Amino acid sequence: MDPTRELHSLIDRIRRRWFRLVALRTASRATAAAAIPIFAALAVDRVLAPNGAPLVILAVATLLMTLGLAAVVLWRMQGRPDDRHVARFVEERAMAEAECGPMDDALVSAVEVAEGPAGPERAPFVPLIIAAGVQRLRALDPASIVPPRSLRRAAAEAIAGGALLAAALSLGRGDLTRAFETAMVRLFPESIRVEVLPGDARVPAGTPLRIRAHVQGRAGTLTQVAPSLTVSSGGSERTVAMTRAGDAYEYAFESIDRTFGYSVAAGTARSSDYTVTALFAPRVDRIDLHYAYPAFAGLAPRDEEDGGDIYAPAGTRVRLRIRTDKPITRGALAIGGAPTVALRTAGDRVYEADLVLARDGSYRVTLADADGLRSDGDTEYFIRLLDDRPPDVRILRPSSDQHITPLEEVAIEARADDDYGIARFDLVYSVSGGEEKVVPFDRVSGTGVQKIGSRLLPAEDLGVKPGDVIAYYARARDIGR
Repeated sequence: MDPTRELHSLIDRIRRRWFRLVALRTASRATAAAAIPIFAALAVDRVLAPNGAPLVILAVATLLMTLGLAAVVLWRMQGRPDDRHVARFVEERAMAEAECGPMDDALVSAVEVAEGPAGPERAPFVPLIIAAGVQRLRALDPASIVPPRSLRRAAAEAIAGGALLAAALSLGRGDLTRAFETAMVRLFPESIRVEVLPGDARVPAGTPLRIRAHVQGRAGTLTQVAPSLTVSSGGSERTVAMTRAGDAYEYAFESIDRTFGYSVAAGTARSSDYTVTALFAPRVDRIDLHYAYPAFAGLAPRDEEDGGDIYAPAGTRVRLRIRTDKPITRGALAIGGAPTVALRTAGDRVYEADLVLARDGSYRVTLADADGLRSDGDTEYFIRLLDDRPPDVRILRPSSDQHITPLEEVAIEARADDDYGIARFDLVYSVSGGEEKVVPFDRVSGTGVQKIGSRLLPAEDLGVKPGDVIAYYARARDIGR
């Protein structure tokens, strides 16, 4: 081989080994320097817990400092040495290592003459100088110039620096991701999409509801930007933070008790407006009753508004007119110990059913709507049959015995009450134990089940004389079966 080429080849072997050592040491310093700002930023984040713009500023400053320190270390790294630098390095290392011994500038001289122009006066000596340098390099072990222990130590330092940087990045991964996603949300809101489940919903009142939101960016789901939930109801609004649940965020309502609107916002990105409709089981607003009494009662039909409890004689036909707070798909009267009676539609949210009274009991109104919600009747209504009791008759005036003259007139007033109705109301009197006489009251007022009658009884027309006694009472006859 040409001596000059061999010289360069042997120097290149040492140069690669030396440059490997320099590169490992530089890598260890660069990674260690890059990890310092990250650990400092993590400490600031744990103490101050910044959000929004402060978090983004902290992340950007950390990134710039990390790259800057690493760049400074790399910039200061020694470049790839040329043959002269390697020769000088070998000379110095050989002098320091006892086993190598001094080289007396033989290598440096060989490189200089090999690279420089040779004058006529030096031309005969150039091959000899290069040959001497090659001979010294042949006898030299590169491991003695750059010992393996130095390479191993530098490699260990590089690995330690890399591990330190990896640990810093691992610990700060969540914070860095949060800062990146926060910056995306603030700087590029048009690229953010908030997806919400369940959206519009119809929920039975009293049941729980969980609202789930995904924040989507161009690169995928953003998991570090916590969205907020805004709920509006009755003209008022309330905003609450959502909690992390896997790759999404959630907010749970323990029990829905009203209809409300809601939306989810992440930074300036906002979802559509949705409505949660609270579904309530249908309820009875009012019950009107129409009584059609049996013929024996002799009573005219009667209406009772906003009632429910039924009081009437046996055989009475009662029509129930039930108004509900919402349309229903089916309804019935659940009567204790008897078959149910289906309701029929009689108008908008108005339903009817007929009952013929045969015994005492009770009933409930069961309803079901189009959403499948049922009301089994919270209120129990009574059914009571009225017995045909005798009329209750009382004298209202005079309130006690009286002494009168034969020319005086006595005003008598009486009241009669009955559960079904009063067919006749009379005044009965007798003079001094004589025959009773029955006369109707002159004026009768009141209702079918309550009457007040009055009559003027002249003593002169009765032919009484001093000492006679006039006995009287009122008599009522009810409507018989």
